[in-house]
Amino acid sequence: MPNTVSTVRSPNEVRRELKRLGFFHATGLPWIEAVHDEEGEIQASRQHFGYWGSDDRWTVAVLKNGEVWLLKGEIDNETKVLLHKICPHGRGASVPCGDGKIIDADHVADRVRDPYSYCNGYADPTPRHQ
Repeated sequence: MPNTVSTVRSPNEVRRELKRLGFFHATGLPWIEAVHDEEGEIQASRQHFGYWGSDDRWTVAVLKNGEVWLLKGEIDNETKVLLHKICPHGRGASVPCGDGKIIDADHVADRVRDPYSYCNGYADPTPRHQ
C-alpha cells in the first residue's frame, strides 16, 4: 500500500499536547542521507499508523491519520501516557530520521512555530497518492 497521509489533520488538543511535550510535526519534511547520496520525505507507512517508536535519539508518534510527530531525546512518563492514548496500537513504528538521515534545522524551526508550515514548498499536508 502506498505511503499516504490523511487530509484530516490531528485534533487541536492532540497537537497542543504533542507540542507542549516537545514534539514537532514532521510529515513531509525532506531528509538527506549523504553517505549513500539519498533523499526523500518523511512519510509514514500505513502499517505504522497508530504506532509509536523510539531509538536512542528520537521518539516518533505516527497518529491514526498518518501524521508523523518527532521528539528529540528520551521520553518521560507523561509522554508515555500520551503516546499510549494517541497511538493505541502501541510500540512498533520505526524512526524516520534514523540511519544517518538528516533533516534541515530551518524546516524543523518552521514546524515548531507552525505544525503545518510548508517549509518552502515541502511538507504539504495534502495526501500524496502514488
